Amino acid sequence: FTLPERDHVRMTEKGVADTKEHGKFDEQLVYKGTRFGFEVELIGTADDKTDWESLLNIFAQPYFRIGAGTRNGFGEISVDDIKARSYDLADKDDLSEYLNKTSSLNDDYIGFKSISLAKKDGSKWKPYSVTLKPEDFFLFGAGMGDLDADLRPKTEKVICWKDGRAAFSEEQILIPATSVKGAISHRLAFHYNRISPPEAANQSFERPDTSSVLNEITQLDFGVNLDELKNKASNDDAWAKAKAQIEGMNFGDFVKDSANWKAFTNKMDTLKTAEKENKRPVGEHNPAVRALFGYAKQDKKSPDEGQIGHVIISDVHKKKKSEKIFSHVAIDRFTAGGIDGALFQEKVATLDAFKLEIMVHDDAFPKEDPNVMDAWKATMEDLKKGWIPLGGSTTKGHGVFIAHKT
Repeated sequence: FTLPERDHVRMTEKGVADTKEHGKFDEQLVYKGTRFGFEVELIGTADDKTDWESLLNIFAQPYFRIGAGTRNGFGEISVDDIKARSYDLADKDDLSEYLNKTSSLNDDYIGFKSISLAKKDGSKWKPYSVTLKPEDFFLFGAGMGDLDADLRPKTEKVICWKDGRAAFSEEQILIPATSVKGAISHRLAFHYNRISPPEAANQSFERPDTSSVLNEITQLDFGVNLDELKNKASNDDAWAKAKAQIEGMNFGDFVKDSANWKAFTNKMDTLKTAEKENKRPVGEHNPAVRALFGYAKQDKKSPDEGQIGHVIISDVHKKKKSEKIFSHVAIDRFTAGGIDGALFQEKVATLDAFKLEIMVHDDAFPKEDPNVMDAWKATMEDLKKGWIPLGGSTTKGHGVFIAHKT
């Protein structure tokens, strides 16, 4: 068998792959359900008992993750069994048993007893639990097809244990934490920019002073005195002369040369430049995204070492409820027929309600910027209402999830 693989692609604010910043890469993982054991030892005195118990309790906390990609849904563990024993090395018998203790994790540890761990340790990690149910179908794509369709949902086997024996499960639908994280991250950036727009967006765009521009135009030479023209009869030759003069003039040039119009256009150009320079930030450049999801060090010489994310989202593996195949074809605009090679099928799935676990650290919300908290609350509200489509082919109506319980 081969280890499961995860395809990753970083999306831009335009909803396309970030190819310029090398946003496409793959990872190979260890199967969910894999068991392993390890030994940890503390040499100290009886006064260290409280610290020792606190250390062991960390293994049972939902925020404790191991390995790489801990903010991408990887590394989550559960403690199946934990045994402990204290040795008094000043005691001859204890010293002998300590020296003869097996070094193989597969052997029984004589004299060790199972202990229980505290599930909550009063940390600053706060859990968000959202029970979502797909309104219809969804597609977290595998990047490849099968015998039935050109595109299919991402599935993985997991290792199940029964009576101490391991076995692979059937293929299960995977909802990757990274996909959920990406959708939430983009919506978070949107809400933060909405709540706290750049300075240029707060500038008032005044209307041009048209009265002053018209006054300047009336001072132009029309070949006749306008004040005198008012008192002349409509059939007077002066009116015909003025009309011919006006028809031959280019008022567009006069408006452009107007001092008042130039002042208005210069102000608009200044605001336009400021808007470009204060472009609403997205991704790692957005303060809310940086605070909650972290950011990488930009270059080796930068004094900023980067920041790990303060949000942990767990993968979801569920047995599929049903599948459906949709056929698509691109239509030729001239013949109204299908374009050769443009026919393809996609297989989508649906599930029963499932629980999405999200953990957020208190440090994710800086006190000096309350807009980060407001943006996060608005994002979670959108998630509950089904306003954040998840997965692929969302423009085809897929990926709508409604919260049934939070």
